[in-house]
Amino acid sequence: MEIFLDTRLVRAEQRYLSNRVGDETILLDLQTGDYIALNDTAASIWERLQQPHTVQELSASLGLTFDVAPDQCLAETLDFLRGIEALHLLAPA
Repeated sequence: MEIFLDTRLVRAEQRYLSNRVGDETILLDLQTGDYIALNDTAASIWERLQQPHTVQELSASLGLTFDVAPDQCLAETLDFLRGIEALHLLAPA
């Protein structure tokens, strides 16, 4: 799936279980048994994706929460989303 500013995404709940452990959120891939550790920023995106959001909405929200310049936040949000999409963590909404 290609991801653009107006792409609406939601997390792929049926494939992953998640749990907060210390400062990280740990995801378990139910199909492969692999674990993925998310830092605070990544976990924040994961939490937000319980509900559908566009990339632009996510980036704006994250920029306010983490006090990041809009261009930097958008670039890093897109990179992260494209990375987790490759792991089948996302679904179109």
